Amino acid sequence: MSINWNNIRPLNNSLNDGFEELICQLAEQVLMGSFAEFGGG
Repeated sequence: MSINWNNIRPLNNSLNDGFEELICQLAEQVLMGSFAEFGGG
């Protein structure tokens, strides 16, 4: 996956908040994927 950091959308008028939301969404996908692999999901 390639991320163009210039395309991160602001959240609450803040690029920092937008970045944090992106990281949370990516982490959720990774964790849920790992969880499902072990029969949890």
